[in-house]
Amino acid sequence: DDYVRQQALAALGHFREPTAIARLLAATAAPDPAARHAAMASLAGARYPEAHRALRQHLDRLSTADQIAVID
Repeated sequence: DDYVRQQALAALGHFREPTAIARLLAATAAPDPAARHAAMASLAGARYPEAHRALRQHLDRLSTADQIAVID
């Protein structure tokens, strides 16, 4: 279910575990735009600098539309 996947990606942003960050980074390449955006929003909204660093390191591989979604 797409809704459950998006909520799970949002929840992963609350964990400081490297595994959670890795799963979110992997989801930024998902074929489903809603999943990609949920993963990026989760990384951007995380309270942990590790998540923000990971997102910044991968911004250049994101499409322009996805980069804009991170900022919005």
